[in-house]
Amino acid sequence: MASPENALMHEASQMKDHTLSPTIEPSQPFSKDLNLGMFEVNQFKTLAKGKFSRIYLATDRETGLKYALKTMRKTDLILGRVEEQARGSFKIQSEMDHPNVLRVFGQFEAEYEHESYIYILMELSKKGSLYDLMKQNIGLPEPQAAKLVAQLAKALKYMHGKNILHRDINPENILIGSDGEVKVSGFIWSKPMVDGRCSGLCGLLDYLAPEMLHGAENYDTMVDVWCLGVLTFELLAGKAPFEDDMMMTQKRIKNLDMEVPSSVSAEATDLIHKILVLDPRKRLSLEEIQQHPWILMHN
Repeated sequence: MASPENALMHEASQMKDHTLSPTIEPSQPFSKDLNLGMFEVNQFKTLAKGKFSRIYLATDRETGLKYALKTMRKTDLILGRVEEQARGSFKIQSEMDHPNVLRVFGQFEAEYEHESYIYILMELSKKGSLYDLMKQNIGLPEPQAAKLVAQLAKALKYMHGKNILHRDINPENILIGSDGEVKVSGFIWSKPMVDGRCSGLCGLLDYLAPEMLHGAENYDTMVDVWCLGVLTFELLAGKAPFEDDMMMTQKRIKNLDMEVPSSVSAEATDLIHKILVLDPRKRLSLEEIQQHPWILMHN
């Protein structure tokens, strides 16, 4: 299985958003400005953490509703040169309204112990992350995997329709809701497209599209499709298709050096081979993935 240590770029991509289950689920955005005094924050229970963030359970003092509260010290963001990136990821995610995208409810700043912090109030996931689920099960049942892939294809299609590339789809950034549905999070590397294109190298090495590794100055939505193909493989095989040391992983991606295990069905294998294609122009589109026989068979 791909590990968080196998990141090619900045460790900021590992800002994990998976959290504990709430007893009540909020459904409406706040009608007033947020401030830290509105919430009881359990600082002794860290739900998740990354290089620049900590996530705590926060309870609305007035309603009793429970949220995930991401805290980021501004000094750390400035020193890490990611403040603008962190704010941009919040803006992108706050504009998302899809059942398979983790909701954010607001952002505010406050002083705490003479330090300035940025706080982001988020939806709580019910069942942790896909990474957690995959650690418990080496290879998911195909019906379950197909449902997850179908939901992710819908979420990515929605994002692309809003002119956004995610660029960091991997098990760490996919949360599981109360009904087993996926919730895409981890928007730290997400970026608006310009004329349908983006540039920049980012994300987990195991999930990088070959056009990124070949130094393409710009690429399109097919980098997210590639990530979905890698994830499909990992869901079924229990490990990423090109997993190796850093140099070998890059070489294997560029040469499409992978072998689908014989335990994977012919239909699923066909889908993987039609997504993980070196030429992005020849990969299946998200619409075609949703209509693939393996997806339709289990949805």
